[in-house]
Amino acid sequence: MISTKHLVSTTTSNVLLRRTLLSTATVVYNPRSLYTTTSTTSSTTTTTTPNTTKGKGLRHLTFERDIYYDLHVKLNDELAVQRRTIGIHQHDQPLQQSEQHEQQQQQQQNLQQNQQQQQQQQTEIKATNDKQLHKDRIKQLKSLGISFDNNLLPISVSESLTNDQITPFASQNMLLYFGNLVYSTVISEVVKEHLDTDIEIKKEFTAIAKSASFLSRRADVIGLAKVMRMEFNDRESRHQQTFIGHYRYKCLGKFMGALYLEQGFDVVNNFIRRHVLLPSNTPLESYVLQEPESQVIQKFFQYKMEPPIITSRLYSAPVYRSSIESGNQRLVESYGCTEQEARYNAFESLQTHCSSLTSILTLLMASKPKIDKSTNINKKSTRR
Repeated sequence: MISTKHLVSTTTSNVLLRRTLLSTATVVYNPRSLYTTTSTTSSTTTTTTPNTTKGKGLRHLTFERDIYYDLHVKLNDELAVQRRTIGIHQHDQPLQQSEQHEQQQQQQQNLQQNQQQQQQQQTEIKATNDKQLHKDRIKQLKSLGISFDNNLLPISVSESLTNDQITPFASQNMLLYFGNLVYSTVISEVVKEHLDTDIEIKKEFTAIAKSASFLSRRADVIGLAKVMRMEFNDRESRHQQTFIGHYRYKCLGKFMGALYLEQGFDVVNNFIRRHVLLPSNTPLESYVLQEPESQVIQKFFQYKMEPPIITSRLYSAPVYRSSIESGNQRLVESYGCTEQEARYNAFESLQTHCSSLTSILTLLMASKPKIDKSTNINKKSTRR
């Protein structure tokens, strides 16, 4: 493609060449030099005769004018060709840009169509999964003695069994508030029914029954965990297993609140006593003795080993980390969304490795050196 800059430079050189030729022709061509004039003052007559000696100059002038004319015609032809060439390229450039713009628009349309198709497929899959989940929830609740009219779950019950970023935060807090209120009321009534139980045992039972770890475990035992739907953000995905247990506890609390709002206190009271708490004939001491912490301590005293010491600290908000040490060895390390959950998970992990003296010794041999105490916060001993 011939640029405009090249055309300007060519035109400038042509003009200079023209000026040079014109100046040369002016010097050579002198009309007066073609004739001689003789004047006589006495007779006042003037005679003009052709100057034959200048014939060579005239022929030379004619030759150079012919050369100039040929160059002029040739240069004009070249300029005309260049103008036509530039005009063609300038005419083709908008066409090329228009074609490129049309191609880009077509690509964008294809991309939008693909995205819409994917979204439609995802919507259809989600609708199918929601229908199946609704059926599974109806079936599971019927096995727990809970039913609704026309086999339709109320919106509050569906929201209570779901933990996501779509359900309004205020609605979740309201259901959890009523669930905790009703559950605390039932726990208080159960404590009053055990008149002969030591008051310290009652306090420990109350703390265990209200703990997130206990409710999370019970949600799994009674089968509600199978019909819960949870979504995790990027930060929660790094500790997904930790948050699963925490959200089970919250979903069970919200479910008790939704059940209270939909069917009243009698229904939720019956549900808590039959499914959430252990059987009514179970002594309150059993809640304490069945805790992983109590069983680990019993094992260590049984084998006459130094009692375990647990250390808890904030690991990376909102996750806590708990470590259990014995002597100079760190035995296990676990995480939780609260300090209590981290402690429970640590003792539960240690309990699985303390079924026998051999397993404890194996754990001690494979354990890591003790963590520096200066980096620990809220160090607590489990000695009783």
